[in-house]
Amino acid sequence: MLWRRIILGALASPLMTVGSAFAQIVDMRTVTCNDFIGFKRESAFAIVIWLDAYYQDEDDPPIIDFEKIRKKAARLTVYCNQRIAEASAARRSRRCGRNDVSKTRLLTNFSAIRVC
Repeated sequence: MLWRRIILGALASPLMTVGSAFAQIVDMRTVTCNDFIGFKRESAFAIVIWLDAYYQDEDDPPIIDFEKIRKKAARLTVYCNQRIAEASAARRSRRCGRNDVSKTRLLTNFSAIRVC
């Protein structure tokens, strides 16, 4: 738990400086695939870093592998684009009765994205 706080603190410091330029606040409990796709690249990358740290085990070493983060960001983008496309097709074929998968929350689905 201490390492997670240290990592998040280290990541938050530079992001706070960058974030103050455009003062964007993101409630991670409500971010959807539509939101993620709509973010600027820097914001999306910051979100992926946050998600990666959030899903780290307490015993994991405090290492940031930017290549793995980049791959996770790319996979998350593909995942979200697929969900948005599926939702669009579902809306065209059926107008009611099915949940909109493009509104899938990132916080609950990020851990399913694996990078080998």
